[in-house]
Amino acid sequence: MFASILLVILGVEVVVMIGLSALPAIAPLVAVFVDALLLAILSAPLLWLLVAKPLALSAEAEKLRLGARIASILQTSVDGILTTDGRGIISQFNVGAEKIFGYAAREAVGQHLSVLFPEHASGADREGVALRQGRRKNGEIFPAEATVSTLDDGHDVIRTAVVRDITERLRAQQTLQDSESRLRQAQQIAGIGNWELDLTTNHLWWSEEIFRIFELDSTRFGASYEAFLDAIHPDDRDRVAAAYTGSLENRTPYEIGHRLRMADGRIKFVEERCETDYASDGTPQRSRGTLQDVTERILAGESLRVQSAALNAAANAIVITDRNGTFEWVNPAFTTLTGYRAEEAIGKNLRELSWSGVHDPLFFRNLWDTILAGEVWRGEMTNRHKDGRLYSVHQTITPVRDDRGEITQFIAIQRDLTDEKRLEAQFLQAQKMEIVGQLASGIAHDFNNLLMVINGTAELALRELGEDDPLRADFLQIHGAGDRAASLTRQLLAFGRRQILKPDVLNLSSLVTDLQGMLQRLIGEDVALVVVPAKDVDSVVADPWQIEQVVMNLVVNARDAMTDGGTLTIETRNVALNEAFAAEHASMQSGPQVMLAISDTGTGMDEATRTQIFEPFFTTKALGKGTGLGLSSVYGIVRQSGGSIEVISELGKGTTFKIYLPRAEAVASEVASAPTVPSVHGVETILVVEDEEAVCRLAQHVLELDGYTVLTASNGGEALALLGRHDGPVHLILIDMVMPGMTGRELARQLKDIHPQTKVLFTSGYTNHAGLHDGLLDKDTHFIGKPYGVAQLTQKVREALDS
Repeated sequence: MFASILLVILGVEVVVMIGLSALPAIAPLVAVFVDALLLAILSAPLLWLLVAKPLALSAEAEKLRLGARIASILQTSVDGILTTDGRGIISQFNVGAEKIFGYAAREAVGQHLSVLFPEHASGADREGVALRQGRRKNGEIFPAEATVSTLDDGHDVIRTAVVRDITERLRAQQTLQDSESRLRQAQQIAGIGNWELDLTTNHLWWSEEIFRIFELDSTRFGASYEAFLDAIHPDDRDRVAAAYTGSLENRTPYEIGHRLRMADGRIKFVEERCETDYASDGTPQRSRGTLQDVTERILAGESLRVQSAALNAAANAIVITDRNGTFEWVNPAFTTLTGYRAEEAIGKNLRELSWSGVHDPLFFRNLWDTILAGEVWRGEMTNRHKDGRLYSVHQTITPVRDDRGEITQFIAIQRDLTDEKRLEAQFLQAQKMEIVGQLASGIAHDFNNLLMVINGTAELALRELGEDDPLRADFLQIHGAGDRAASLTRQLLAFGRRQILKPDVLNLSSLVTDLQGMLQRLIGEDVALVVVPAKDVDSVVADPWQIEQVVMNLVVNARDAMTDGGTLTIETRNVALNEAFAAEHASMQSGPQVMLAISDTGTGMDEATRTQIFEPFFTTKALGKGTGLGLSSVYGIVRQSGGSIEVISELGKGTTFKIYLPRAEAVASEVASAPTVPSVHGVETILVVEDEEAVCRLAQHVLELDGYTVLTASNGGEALALLGRHDGPVHLILIDMVMPGMTGRELARQLKDIHPQTKVLFTSGYTNHAGLHDGLLDKDTHFIGKPYGVAQLTQKVREALDS
C-alpha cells in the first residue's frame, strides 16, 4: 500500500513538472515543494516506527500499571466494593466486601445483589441511594451505608457500590446520645446551669437552670449581669470579680466557690467555672461557664463534719462493727476506755479485745438475739482493759440497716462506769454509816440518861459512905463501869456526829507539836516518831479536845499495826483540793484546806478491810483488844468538823490517813483557861426542865444538897406555866435541849422575854433537833454534856451563875 502511494506521488510529480515546463520561472519552486512533500511522505513510516510506536507502547503499559494499582487499592480498601451488571448480578467483590459480608469473592460473584441487600428488591439500589441494611452470610442483618453509581457504555449498565458497616458508628452515636442525655439529667439533678457572655456585644445568656438557681422567672426576667451581682453574697462579690478579672488577664480558666443570698435572706452555696475564647490578636471574645448549686452537698458535708467532730469529741466510747462484731471504726474515747488504739482495734473482733470471762454464754446469746432481731440492746457489761484489769460499762447497741432494710452494722456506745461505781459504793457506804450513826447515837442518847442515874447515884452514895465502909468498893466498881460505858456512848455519838462540840480557831502544827512528847510515850521506844509541822500552816475551826482524840486514836492504831517496830510520821500542810480530786471522793470539797496526815510502815490493809474500817464495832484486832469504835469516832469527829478523811493503804506497804479540814478565816489564838471556882455551893433559885424523870430527880437532889432552891418541869409548856405562878426570881434554868414538843432552845428564847436576867445552862447528849448548827455551840452558850457527874453539874451551874 505504501508503495502504491509512492508511485502515485511520483506520477503526480512527473505530470506537474511537464505541466510547468511552460512556466519556467516558477518551475524550480514547485519542484522543491514536490520533493519536500515526497520526502515527508517517504519518511512518515520511518518516523512511526522510530517514535510513535514506542510512545504508544509506553502509554499502554502505564495504563496497565495504573489499572493494577487501582485494583490493588480496591482490594485492600476497608470499605466493601462490588460491581453488578444491569440485572443486579455481582461481577466484582473485593476483600473489604468479603470481610463485611462473610462471603468469599468466588461465592459472591454471580449472585444477585439481593443476597447482600434485602432492600434491593424495593429499588434501594438507585443512583446515589444509600442502602441501610446488609445481610451477612450467616444471616445477620446489620446497618450498612452503600453508595451506588451507574455507568452505561451503550452496551451494558455497570453499577458500582461502595459499602461500609456502620454498626460501631451507630453504637457510638447512641452511646454519645445516652451520655448527653445522662449529662443533661445529671445537670438538672445537680443544679448545673450554663451561661455565656459575648464580650464584643455584651450580650449575656442564661440557661433555664441559672434562672432556677437564682429563683427568677425566666418568662418575666432576662439574663442580667446586675441580677447576677445582686445575688452574690456581699462578702464574696470582690472575690468573684477578682477571679474573673484575673482569668481575663492571665488567659486561664477559673473555678471558684461562693455564696448567693436569696431575696428572703437564705444562703445558697455554688461552684462557678468559667473559660474565655480569644481572637488571634488576644482580644477576649466570649466567656462561657457553669454554675452549680452545691448547697445540699455543702450542708451535708458540714453536717457530717459536725457529726464526725461530735463523735470524736464524745466522752463515751463509740464503736461501729459489722454484723459479726468486727471493729470498723472507733472514736478516741474508745482508746481512753480500753487502752487499744484505733489501728489495733479495727479489723479485730469484740471477743478478741474485750472478753472478760465474767458473763456466761446465755448473756451473750440474749444480746445477739436482741440486736440481730433489729432491736436495741441496753445493759451493763464487764470488759477487760488492754492492761488486763476489768472495768464496767453501760452499753447501748443499735442495729444499722441498709436501703433494703437489712442489718449491715452495729453502733455501740459504751459509758465507763468505773467512777460511777466507785462513787456509788462511797455513797452507799456513807448512807450505811449515816444509818448506823443514827441508830448508834439514838441508843447512846437513851443510854446516857440511864448512865447519869447510875453514875450520879453511885457518886452520891460514895459521898455518904466512909472509907472503911464495905459497900464503898461495890459503888466504886459501879461508878467505874458507868464511866467506861459513858466513854463508849461518847464514841458512838462521835461516830454518829451527834455530840456537842466546842469549836475554836486552832493551829494543827501547834497541836501536834504539843502532843509529841505524850505520843512518843504512847507508841513506845521501838517505833520512831517523826513530826513534820508546816510553819505557815493555816488555822482551822474545830474542837481542840476532839481533834486531840482523833490524833490519839490514829496513833494507837498505827502502833498496833507495827508489831515489829517502824516509823510513824505526822505531817501538817496547806493544800488546795481541785474539783477533779474532790469529785473522786464523795465526801470532799474543793478549795483551800489544811491537811493532817498520819502514816505508818505497818502491815497495811486490803480493799475489803479498807471499805469497813470506819464502821462501828468493826475491828481487825483480837477479841478483847479493841472495841471497834476508835476509827468510827475519828470519822464522826472529822465529818462533824466539816472535814473529810482519806485512807491510802496496801498490804505490806503501810497505811496513811489524810484528814482535810477547811481553812479558817481567823488566826488561831491562845485558849483562855477557865476561871477557878472557889465554891460550888449557892442559895439561888434554879429551874430544872428535863423530860426524863429519873435524871430530873437526880439533878434536883444534887443541887438541893449544895443549897440551891430547885423547881422542876418535865417540858416547855409546864415550865412556862410554873414561871407564871412563881413570885420570886429564877436565877438559872437548866434545860435539856432535846424534849418532846418545844425544844430547849425555843423554851430559852421565850423565858428570856419573861425573865431577861435569868441565866441558861443547856444540857444534852444528842444534837439532833437540839437547835444547834451542826452540833456546834455558840461561843457564849453555857453547856454541860450528858452523861455528867455530880461534881461536873455543880461546877457548871456555879460557872453559869457567876458568868
